[in-house]
Amino acid sequence: MNRIVPSECLPLEEERSLIEALLSRTPFSSSGERLWQIVYPGYSLARFDISPGSTLDLHLEPAGDPICPACGKACTHIKDSSKRTVKEASFLGVERTLVHLNIRRVRCNCGCRRTERITWLDPNCRYTRRLASEVQTALRSGRSISEVSCSFNLNWKAVKGLDKDQLKFLFDDPDVSSLRRMAIDEFAIHKGHKYATAFMDLDAGKVFYVVKGKTQNAIEVVFQWLKDKGVADQIECVAVDMNAGFPAMVKKHLPKATLVYDLFHVMQHFTRDVLIEGRKFLFKEKSKALSAAAEAEASNAGSTPMDLRKAKREAKKELRGAEWLMVRSIDALLESARERLGNLIKDNAMLAALYPIAEQLRGIWRAASRENAAALLAELTELLDAIAEQFSFQPARLFAAMLRSRSSGIVAACTHRVGTNRLEGANNKIKVLKRIAYGFRDFEYFALKI
Repeated sequence: MNRIVPSECLPLEEERSLIEALLSRTPFSSSGERLWQIVYPGYSLARFDISPGSTLDLHLEPAGDPICPACGKACTHIKDSSKRTVKEASFLGVERTLVHLNIRRVRCNCGCRRTERITWLDPNCRYTRRLASEVQTALRSGRSISEVSCSFNLNWKAVKGLDKDQLKFLFDDPDVSSLRRMAIDEFAIHKGHKYATAFMDLDAGKVFYVVKGKTQNAIEVVFQWLKDKGVADQIECVAVDMNAGFPAMVKKHLPKATLVYDLFHVMQHFTRDVLIEGRKFLFKEKSKALSAAAEAEASNAGSTPMDLRKAKREAKKELRGAEWLMVRSIDALLESARERLGNLIKDNAMLAALYPIAEQLRGIWRAASRENAAALLAELTELLDAIAEQFSFQPARLFAAMLRSRSSGIVAACTHRVGTNRLEGANNKIKVLKRIAYGFRDFEYFALKI
């Protein structure tokens, strides 16, 4: 179908007059006949039945010659006909409406031997265009497929097909003529490291492309699409995370665009690669110290293995969650969390040395100029190297090396003031959409919903 079915509902007063005529079983006036031809052009009402369950059965008969689907002309030769019952949108005061009609197969002079064209009924459909229009309107209001399927007494797959048709019509070829700043980020679609990648216009705040996978081969089709649209050279900046594939593709296909790394993902790397590793490092050091102390006391029969295990549990509990306290802004912490953070810094020299880094990272993204940002970055990497040297903590040195290798994209962030945060917000909505639907087997439909 690949379209939105236009609204074909009658005005309220005209629909009421038709139903009143049916219920009173009075003949239609000339205006009533004209209204009937608006609803079912080419057919007239032969008879109707209203069951006790408020089901209206309309029996239609052809009012003229069939229309050839090939040449579009009226055809006087009929090869055969078949009966069909289709679902119709309910009229006022009627819960369910069924339309019964004969569908003819033409034998046209043009050589066509196919089923006639019926303007109010799509080929091979078991529901009218009027019902399809109401279903699509209900779906656009935000109702779920299951709810609409139950409400209109239609098959779930049929409702999904109507939704997919209208989504294709609306979003299959998005307008990117004004695209200047964009963000790229991946999100999980299935368990087991199955991902998709979303592309967002940061100025419009809209996702304009979703592709399955996050590899360079998977996302290259999007960059080629941007070139085909003629907008590749007008893109000023692209915000990405630290996925090595994204920056490489931006540099290859969008040479005029400035690559910008997102603060959120840099902080994520800092938390995972430095702070969490630091917590593990400190626990190992404390465990060694506790074991050595326990051995010394055991020689004097002053401690037991149970005491050692208890001491290690206490040490682990003391360090648990330290990374989240250190990476968050002090203003965002409750009083109890601030007190715990103070104790951690006081009792652990390496944590005290690492604590300023999170705020220094934020300062780079808030810098007034590229020169200022570059100076702050150089100062930060020197601090990380010093921490690595002082405490023999290699993750700090590796993180500093990573920042240096990506310095151009980090320094550029302060001038463009963009990131993937808006796209991260969209990704959260995607997760909700996926959870409500219990997942999507049709990825194309899932991408259109996004």
